[in-house]
Formats: sequence, C-alpha cells, structure tokens
Amino acid sequence: MYKRTGQIIIVLLSLYFIGRIFYNNWEDVSVSLTNIASGPLIISIIIFSLTFFLLSSLWHYLIFGKRYGLATSNQLYLKANLLRYIPGNIWGIGARIIFFNHLGIAKAKLIFFLFYESVLMVLSGGLVFLIFSLFFNAPTYLIILALIMTLVLTILAFKPAFILRLVNLFGSTEIELGTNKNRIYYFLAYIIYWLLSGMATYFLAQSILGVGNVSYVKFSAIYIVSWLIGYLSIITPSGIGVRELTFTYLLSTMISQQEAGLIAIMSRLVFTVGELLSYFSSLLIYKLISQQHGRLPAQ
Repeated sequence: MYKRTGQIIIVLLSLYFIGRIFYNNWEDVSVSLTNIASGPLIISIIIFSLTFFLLSSLWHYLIFGKRYGLATSNQLYLKANLLRYIPGNIWGIGARIIFFNHLGIAKAKLIFFLFYESVLMVLSGGLVFLIFSLFFNAPTYLIILALIMTLVLTILAFKPAFILRLVNLFGSTEIELGTNKNRIYYFLAYIIYWLLSGMATYFLAQSILGVGNVSYVKFSAIYIVSWLIGYLSIITPSGIGVRELTFTYLLSTMISQQEAGLIAIMSRLVFTVGELLSYFSSLLIYKLISQQHGRLPAQ
C-alpha cells in the first residue's frame, strides 16, 4: 500500500510540473491559438503519442527480448518518463530502474540498457540530421559536431564493451545483446522514431505557418538537433528551455523570430500532450488486458 501511495504521489508531482509548463507558456500561445489550424495540430499530437509507444516498446524488447508483458512495460516506462519533469534530472532514470527491477531485471542490466538506449537515440538522431543536412544549408559547426558524435557512438552501439565495463562497476550481470543484425534492427527502429518525430514537427509547423510553407526535411532536422542538445543538457529537467532556445535560434534563420518562438513553445506543449496521451492510453490498455486475464501484472 505504501509503495502504491508513493507512486501516486510522485506521478501527481510530475503532473504538477507538467501543468506549470502549460501555465508558464499559455500567455505566449493563447493569442495565436485562434489562428492555428486544428487538423494538423491534432495529427501532430497523435504522431508524438505514437513515438512514445515506439520508445517504450523498444525498451521492452531490449531488456526482455519478447512480446509477452509488453502492456506492463509500456505503462511502467511511460510512467517513469513523466518523472523527468520533476527538477533534479534523476527521477525518470531512478523510477525506471526501480519499476523494472521489481519485474526481476537486475539493476546492472537496467543501467547498461539505459546507457545503450541513449547511445542508440543520439546516434540515430545524429545520423538522420546528417542525412537531412545534405538537402539544405545546415550550419557547418552542427554538421561537424553531429559527424564526430555519430562516429564515436557507432563504435559504442556495435562494440559496447566500454559500456559493459562501466556497468560492471554497479555489479556483474549477464547481458545479451544478440547479433549485430539485431542491433541494426534496433538502430533502424530508432531512426523510424526520429522520422516520425520529424513528421509530428512538420504537421505542427503546418498548423501555424500553413500548408506549403513548411519543409519536412528542414523542420525535422532543426527539431532533431534541438532535441539532442536539450537531451544532452544537464541544466534543466528534460532539456526544458535549452531545446526551445536552440529551436528558436535555428528556425529564426528561415522564418520570423516571432513565428520561430511560437513553434518552439508549441513543440514543447504538443510533445508533452502527446506524452500524456500515450501514458493514459497505455494505462487503459494495461487495465483492459489485466481484466481479461483476471489479474493485475506487477507494477
């Protein structure tokens, strides 16, 4: 009972900080909401929600390697993800370790896959940005940075001995990554994640700027590099502020600063709404499956 109560309190605390994000940005976007096309905006939210389901499913297959228990993993992963919004930058990571450790996964193994997931996320994002940068005049320093990062992380992704040695400091455990073929499948799945995220950003920009005024490649590339900079930032929880500043700065080279700022703020809000939608959807699916089996899987 105490464990359940503690989880509820932490989730409510996360929702409070998420609510503050909306409250703090509402004045900036409320005036422009009447001019935003609802159709592309709704599509953007749905696609962002699907990207979170993709991430949670990939995490499940990384640590379990099988489909059984996917609904349980999804709702635990997405619940832990919400805790990223609590200041401190450790709540989401700590919650994921605790939640999945209760499912019988060793902490050392979870720490390894947290590192490995980050490697695949950043590597795939960097590669997609590099490919997209071929089709527009991306800043040279960003291309060089993405190239260096991609080369280093490719080694870690396919020869993760360094990550294993680091994880062994937290305890020895057997970790099975499968063949390089399996790793390529995971890598391609994360690329799909970035392509979908870019598509969500594309529709968001369409809702503000109008159809025909948005380039999928350019807006996707700018979103990806802004997301990565925010992700790698340890200044704020979930890169809040860092990502938006980067997004605004890079977009302002293509559109007005006011439009760039609005899209940057809306991207955070729509991203967060998509995340909330994915969590509550996963919770509903989890409850329905649990009722069909006549029991609730471990939480």
